[in-house]
Formats: sequence, structure tokens, C-alpha cells
Amino acid sequence: MTVSGPGHPASDDPLASERLAMVGQLVVAQFDLETAIAALRRSGGDAVTAQTQLQNITQLRQQIGTVSPTALAALRSEIVAAVAQSQNAVQDALTAASGAGAAEGATLANLASRAQSQATAFMRDLRQYDGSLQFENDAERDAYRQREEDRRKQHDAGIAEGGPEGALKASGAAYGQAVDLAVHGGSADPALLRRVDELAASTAALRAGMIRDGKDVSKFDENMGNDLRAIMRSKGKSDAEIDALLAAHPDNPMDAMKAFVQQDHASFTGRELDSIKAKVERGIDTATASTEHVVESRLPSPANLTAMADVVAKLRASGVTDAAKVADAAPAHGVTLQNVSAPVPGVAHP
Repeated sequence: MTVSGPGHPASDDPLASERLAMVGQLVVAQFDLETAIAALRRSGGDAVTAQTQLQNITQLRQQIGTVSPTALAALRSEIVAAVAQSQNAVQDALTAASGAGAAEGATLANLASRAQSQATAFMRDLRQYDGSLQFENDAERDAYRQREEDRRKQHDAGIAEGGPEGALKASGAAYGQAVDLAVHGGSADPALLRRVDELAASTAALRAGMIRDGKDVSKFDENMGNDLRAIMRSKGKSDAEIDALLAAHPDNPMDAMKAFVQQDHASFTGRELDSIKAKVERGIDTATASTEHVVESRLPSPANLTAMADVVAKLRASGVTDAAKVADAAPAHGVTLQNVSAPVPGVAHP
């Protein structure tokens, strides 16, 4: 494999696959940020924070091929931190774009209707995500199914109760189920993660509206905290870890839920990149399939789909060249991968 250009390793670099894995991690973060920026622009929101994170990601990517092996370990830690910050920026951006702050000025009935509608639609569609589920053993799967059944009952009870209180109960049950699904394999599905964000936004807006109107949400918060505890225990987390996460978000356990999903998503991305790295070591052709899954699944638009098709084709040619710059205009992936070893039919080469 021949890999060259600023920000990318040469073929004689013993850490070439490690560097390539880092590039892949940053590319994933870059596409997520670009999706969030596009959503903010469509909604008229402020994209400054997400754009700053995008610039940081781009600068880190350009350093990967030039740092020494000794400095590479430190850079990896910096990349992990930057990706985590980017995920926070993406979450905040998508929440803002979807109107999580709509509680102000919106009637409680409208907020309840929106939250209940999204909750019911998600619980109705739940079976379509079964293919994403991953369990270590039958006991873990059975425990997950029991939590799912309990949440279905809670959702149905909320619908039967009616009113904002019932809608919040139903929406909280659906959101808890979405989080449970996400951390048991659903992180692999960007479409599911978008629905998790949408449920979080509508549920948070209803909760905020109820607080605004002087209604008590303490029981809802208690249920959210207990649900998070059950989910985290199912993932092998200790009570001390759970308590620490809840303590970090004392005002709203939903924020702790969001943080746990982000942690799991980062862990999933790391596992995917380790898989890519192993396949790169066996040859670029076997790496392509995993790279397509990690990167193509996050493409936000037909334009980026076309661009990513070019990326995958050129990966098969096993050459990589840094584009050195991300355009300041409409979001674009900012990555150019160029063949330097063999031509690929249908791909223009400089």
C-alpha cells in the first residue's frame, strides 16, 4: 500500500495503519459535524461552536502524518478528546436545530402532542432495529427484552392517562428504550441515533414546559435515573460509575442519559476503527468494506454521497492525499483520497 501526502503516512512507516485509523476516526467526526452544521443552517441556528470543532478536527487530521512515533501517542489522546468534544457539539447542534428550546412560548398541549406522537411512532417502529442488537449472552438479551416490555407498559399507561403528565411518562419510556437500544448495538445505525436525538429533544421540551407551568417533574426524573441505572448496569458499569454520571448532571437525568449514549457511540467508533486497522494490515481491499460502513452511513446529502463514492473508489486504489483545507461555504467532507499506485476505471486522476 502506498500512502502519501501531508497528514498521511508513507508506506515504510511502521505506524501507517495506526495513522490511517486516526484519520478514519477524524473523518467520522468531521461528517457528523458537517451534518449538524447543515441542520443548523437550515433552521437558522448558530453554527459557530460546531464550525470551531470542525476546524479543530481538520487541523488534527493534518498533523497525523507529520508527527514522530513518540508524539503520535500524545496526539491520539488529543484526538480522543477532540472527538468527544465534537460529539457534544453535534448533540447540542441537533438539539437546537430540532427545536428543543421550543418550550418557551409553546403551549403545554402542543409540547405534549409532539412528544407523545414521536414516542408512539418510535415504539411502533421498534422491531425494525432488532438487526442492530448485540448481546454477550442469552441472559443479557432476556434482561433487555424484559426492560423493553416494562417500558411498553409504561408508554401505554402514559397514553391512557392522557394530559401532559401522561405524555411525559410515555415519552420518557420511549426515550429510555431508545437509549437502551442504542447502547446495545444501535450506535451502528445513524438513523437510529437521529431518532434518539429527536426523542430527547421533544421529551426535554415537554419537561421544560411543565416546569415553566409550575408542574412537578420529580417522579419523571426519578424514573429516568432508575432507568439509566438499569441500562448502565446491563453494560457492566459499577454503581460508583453510575452515581458519578448522575452526579455530573444533577438538574436533569436526561442529560446523563445523553452523555452515556455519547460515551457508547465513541466506544463503538473506536471498535470499528480497530477493525479497520486490522483489515488495513491485511490489505486495503478488505478494509474498504468497513470504511464504507463507518463513513458512508453518516453522509448527510446526495452531494456527499457522490463525494464518498469517490473516496471509497480511491481507497481501493490504496493511495491517500490530504486536501489540506475544508471549504468555509456549504459543508463538505474536506478529505481527498487520491490514487498514487494504480488507476481505477471511472475515476479521474491528476
